[in-house]
Amino acid sequence: MERQVRGISCVWDAALLTPHNAVPLGPRKARRAGDRITWYPRACRSCVAIAAVTQLAIHTAACPTCQSEDADPCDTARALNRLFREYPR
Repeated sequence: MERQVRGISCVWDAALLTPHNAVPLGPRKARRAGDRITWYPRACRSCVAIAAVTQLAIHTAACPTCQSEDADPCDTARALNRLFREYPR
């Protein structure tokens, strides 16, 4: 867990991260030992792709815009598609 908090390991599968495979996930606020901290999680490219496609499936099942045959995908679906394409496994 400590390695994941420090950004050394992937937050999802604990794989060792390098400058070439690490994807920053943005700052997060949390409580640790009663203190409020900011941490900067990172993930490996393959976990980001898996998370994006998983969330895309969940999203499109519930999004009326994405379910419409006549409409383009919504902004959320486009962003998740972009993530999946940007970080292939």
